[in-house]
Amino acid sequence: AVILACHSEEDAHTLDVYVYDDSEGTLFVHHDLMLNAFPLCVTWLDTATKDGTVGSYAAIGTMDTEIEVWDLDCIDRMTPAAVLGGTDKSGAADGSASKGKKKKKNKDKPKLKEGSHREAVLGLSWHPLQRHVLGSASADKTVKIWDVPQETCLHTLTHHTDKVQAL
Repeated sequence: AVILACHSEEDAHTLDVYVYDDSEGTLFVHHDLMLNAFPLCVTWLDTATKDGTVGSYAAIGTMDTEIEVWDLDCIDRMTPAAVLGGTDKSGAADGSASKGKKKKKNKDKPKLKEGSHREAVLGLSWHPLQRHVLGSASADKTVKIWDVPQETCLHTLTHHTDKVQAL
């Protein structure tokens, strides 16, 4: 059995991957992964690849606007296998020639990828039949449906009147 546990100590955030051997009654940390932000929720699935091959994956919702999907079969991985939403880190320069306060305002607020949550991700759930689909709940009062291999938001549900904490 695979057991996932996220924890934070000061500025370090970690996902621990435990393995429980029922026949011997042993529990041990198989490996751990350093996370980029404070974890709020985690869920596991046995497949999420573009080519349909079976693997072991964890999706992690954080205080940031992104969802990290980690390949648990890779022990020494330094980066997530996929990142859903979050800050646009493509480095594309803004071609506008505007001056003054508007330019400064845009610097303070990072540009988000298309389809991103605007606040923390509070809940996650994999689709039980369409194994490449993930649902996410957020403090921005939305639920999003993601195509994990394509790293795109398929649908956004906006009818909630307060934070969506679980799904």
